[in-house]
Amino acid sequence: MAAGGVTVGRVGDTVRCGSCGRELERPDASASERLPCPSCGSTNWIVELAATVTGRATVTAELRVIQTPESATHETQRLEEIGFRVVWLRSVPDDGGFVLRVYDDEGNLIDGGVGDDPQDAILEVAERLLPPSD
Repeated sequence: MAAGGVTVGRVGDTVRCGSCGRELERPDASASERLPCPSCGSTNWIVELAATVTGRATVTAELRVIQTPESATHETQRLEEIGFRVVWLRSVPDDGGFVLRVYDDEGNLIDGGVGDDPQDAILEVAERLLPPSD
């Protein structure tokens, strides 16, 4: 069964006597069809249901390339001096977060950062890629 991006698959049911705990047969029997427990005679059942639930979600964001934010200029320049190509993106509308992508000289994406402000995004990357400053 699927609804709203969630898939539920039934794995199995177990019916136990509500008094003594013995596993009973016919888990699909209605209340009127219940036979007394062969061990204690109770018709009180406990039904244990087992299922798998798998969720799916799609998240999309519109990003646009922007110039290096002023607050991240120094670290961006240092990355570029080492030989990386740095691309700054901003989610649309402009009040969204900042995304930083760092590429090697062959155009392979090698690192990236995300932040509510440029400093968070660049610090995430700079700590991994830049040598310690003197």
